[in-house]
Amino acid sequence: MSHQSIECEPSLAAALRRVCAGFDDVGASLAAAVEETAQSMPAPFDQLLCHSNHMTTTLGGFFGVPVCLRVLSERRSADDYCRQILLTAGPDGPVVEFGIARVNLAFAPEAVRDAILEKRTPLGDILIAHQVLRTIRPLWFLRAPAGSLVRYFGADQPAHGRVGTIYFHNEPAIELLEVVMDRRSELADSRA
Repeated sequence: MSHQSIECEPSLAAALRRVCAGFDDVGASLAAAVEETAQSMPAPFDQLLCHSNHMTTTLGGFFGVPVCLRVLSERRSADDYCRQILLTAGPDGPVVEFGIARVNLAFAPEAVRDAILEKRTPLGDILIAHQVLRTIRPLWFLRAPAGSLVRYFGADQPAHGRVGTIYFHNEPAIELLEVVMDRRSELADSRA
């Protein structure tokens, strides 16, 4: 991962290419993504994405259950660590987020680095638990067409997302793609 911030990318398309690098299937799936603004984001996605909080706490609050992590794939080269993930609403609930995190482990304290590499806890929960001084900066918002990420969500509906950076002590430590889908109806069905 470049130590230059993703904020230097000139467009959503360029930012997506950078974050999705090495995950060509995701980049191809999101090639038709449309840029949105915080003001144009429809409900409930405005509530889910247009903030500078961790998605783990936001999604957990929205769906009423803690989210659980599933790592789909990962790559590591020295301090550059990248992974594709799914977050589910509870251990057996539907997928509520697909994401890619590109982490510069050089900026992470050792306990945080170890917890990330254990692949058991969502990233936001790790940073909160370890009280890492951080700033979350969403940079672009997007709408992914229906069907573009169906293999991750198991549902053929539009999804919305954001691309951004998490800074540790003012250093750009993590670049993120976070795409969410409203799965409240599936949760309601499973609780009935």
